Amino acid sequence: MDIDKILHLSAYAGQLMLESGAETYRIEETICKICSSYGLENLQTLVIPKGIFVSVCEGLSQSHTVVLKVEKRSWNIEKVAKINNLSRSLQKGTYSMDELYEELKSIEQCKTFGLLTQTLAGAVAAACFSVLFGSNLKDFICTFFIGIAIQLFGYLGGILSINSFFMNALSGCLGGFLALLGVSLGLGDHVDKVTIGSIMLLVPGLVITNAIRDTISGDLLSGLIRAAEAFLIAISIAIGTGLSLTIWISIFGGA
Repeated sequence: MDIDKILHLSAYAGQLMLESGAETYRIEETICKICSSYGLENLQTLVIPKGIFVSVCEGLSQSHTVVLKVEKRSWNIEKVAKINNLSRSLQKGTYSMDELYEELKSIEQCKTFGLLTQTLAGAVAAACFSVLFGSNLKDFICTFFIGIAIQLFGYLGGILSINSFFMNALSGCLGGFLALLGVSLGLGDHVDKVTIGSIMLLVPGLVITNAIRDTISGDLLSGLIRAAEAFLIAISIAIGTGLSLTIWISIFGGA
């Protein structure tokens, strides 16, 4: 039994899940299932938003440990689901370790939705959020195009690797400014509803959900870290949106 190879494979699977936005308890569960499928016992695993620790003991004299630091973060629930299903199929003994590695590499390289699909989906979501807050047809159309602008701006920020805090602040500022501009030009009727619908694209819904689920499952450290991350994102959005409103009012005297 190649213990080090099993640990590295399980940690690799956990890394892919953590990078794709999975909850802490789900990653730990998947790592344990992979290791137990290949006969490892006395396994200890710890997952936090920035790293993965996996260790197994051989008697009282020897232990094997793998530590991975995770830097990249994105949201891809499809990858999480595929690795989750893969770990369950392993318990039937259907994969060798080499085959498991190839499967994980294939999952890592699977393509996400294209820029056009993501942009249109974001625009429709923003417009529909504005309807939920009571907008009319003009506001819906105005918010739709602002959503396109925010999605494209976010894509550009990803290419330039801009810090996420500043990126959210700049996106909030862009959304607030375009909402004010659109209403002033007669493209929309309600600044508040257009603005709220636009910035809803930036709200960290998955981060908040994971923070709650991690806390409920007993992973208090990960839950608090994710909650702090969501709080900082919310602050950055508020700063950016408030800045656009402040500048607009100081120049034009009103919204």
